[in-house]
Amino acid sequence: MKRYLTLILLLAALSGCDIQPSAQTTNPPRQEQTQPEPETTEAEKPAPTEAPQTTPTTESTEPPTEPAPTQEDPVQIEQVPSYFEAQLATVISNVQADMENVAGHGETFLFITDLHYSPYASGNQRHSVALMNRILCNTDVRNAICGGDLINEGEYQQMRQVMEECIEDLRALPVLVPIVFGNHDDNKNNQSDQENSDRWFSQEEVYSMFCASLEDVLTFVSGGVENTWYYDRMDTKTRFIGFDTGNAMDRKPEYQYLVSALESVPAGWHVIVIPHMFYQSGKFNGIGKNIAKILDQYNAGSGTVTVGETTYTFTPETAKGRVELIIGGHAHRDAETTTDGGIPAIVTDTDGSRTATKNQNGEKDYAVGTVTEQCFDVVTVDYDTGTVTCRRVGRGQDRIIGG
Repeated sequence: MKRYLTLILLLAALSGCDIQPSAQTTNPPRQEQTQPEPETTEAEKPAPTEAPQTTPTTESTEPPTEPAPTQEDPVQIEQVPSYFEAQLATVISNVQADMENVAGHGETFLFITDLHYSPYASGNQRHSVALMNRILCNTDVRNAICGGDLINEGEYQQMRQVMEECIEDLRALPVLVPIVFGNHDDNKNNQSDQENSDRWFSQEEVYSMFCASLEDVLTFVSGGVENTWYYDRMDTKTRFIGFDTGNAMDRKPEYQYLVSALESVPAGWHVIVIPHMFYQSGKFNGIGKNIAKILDQYNAGSGTVTVGETTYTFTPETAKGRVELIIGGHAHRDAETTTDGGIPAIVTDTDGSRTATKNQNGEKDYAVGTVTEQCFDVVTVDYDTGTVTCRRVGRGQDRIIGG
C-alpha cells in the first residue's frame, strides 16, 4: 500500500496536480492544459491583427461536442500557501458532497472573477490558480469559468504583459477556463480619456488574447471580435453562455448574440449565463434588466421581448431548454437576487483582494498572509430543486440560494 501511494503522488507531481496526501479521492491525476504561446511584445504598440472569422451559429440537429482540455506538457503551478490548507480541506469535502447530491441532475464549476492583476504591490496576490488546481485535482470538478476584469488600466506594454500573465496562469489549469470579457479588459479608463487612447486594446487584440486559441472548443456566436461564446457539457446537458456586456462606455452589449446562443440549445437542456456586469448598487443595472427580460421570456417557452428598438421572438422550436442561473462579477461584492421569472442571479466578489469593496465598518476584509488574500466560488446547481450552493475559497462565506 505504501508503494502504491508513493506511485500516485509521483504521477500527480508529473501531471501538475496538487493531490492532498490525506485526501481520499478516486479520480486519477490529470494532465494540465498549457497556455498558448505568448504573443511577442514590441517596443511600440503593434498594429491590431485581423480577427479570425467564424460563421455565426445556427441551430443544428447534430449533438454538440463537449470541449476537452489539451493533453500537453504540464505547466508548473505554485504550491498552496499553508494558511489555506484548513479551508481547502473543508471546501474539498463539501464540494464532493454537493456533487454527490446532484449526481444526474446538476452541475458544478469553479467561478472566479475580477482578478485585476496589477504590476504593483497592491494587486492580486496570485494564489488562486494554485488553490483552484488543488480543488480540481482532489474532486470530480471538471469545469471552470473566469468572469472577466483580468486587469486594471495602465501603460500599454505594461498592462499587455500583465494581461498575458493572467491568461497564462489560468491556462495552466488542467481544465478549460473560458474568459468572459470585463469592462476593464480593453485597458480603457473612460470614454473621454482620449489623451491615453494609445494604450487601449482593440477588440481584435482582446479577441486574440481571450479567444483565438479556443476556437476549436468554444463556439463564438458573434463570428469573431465580439467575445460572446458558448460551450456544452454533454454529461450534464448544460450549456454555458459567456455574454460580452461591453465596456460600459463606447461599446455596448449585442443582445442578438445572447439570443442566438439560446436558440440552438438542445431540447431538455439546462443553461447557465455568465455576463460580466449585470448588477450594481443592490439591483439589476440596465444591462442586467435587459438580460433578465430575454432569459425570462426564453424560459416561458415562447413569446416576444423588446430590448431597445429590437424585438426578439422565441417559439417552442427555439426555446427548448431552461436557464438555471445567471452569475457574474463587476460589483466587487457578493450579492444574490432573482429575475421576475424566478431565475437566480449571483454576483461573486473580486479575487483582486485590495480592490474589494469596504465592509460595513468601512474597512476592506483583506490581510496579507491570510485566506482573505483571494476570493472565488465552487458553484453547484441542483436542476431538480433550483438550489444553488456556492462554496467559498478565500474571504467571505458559503452561500445557499433558492430551493
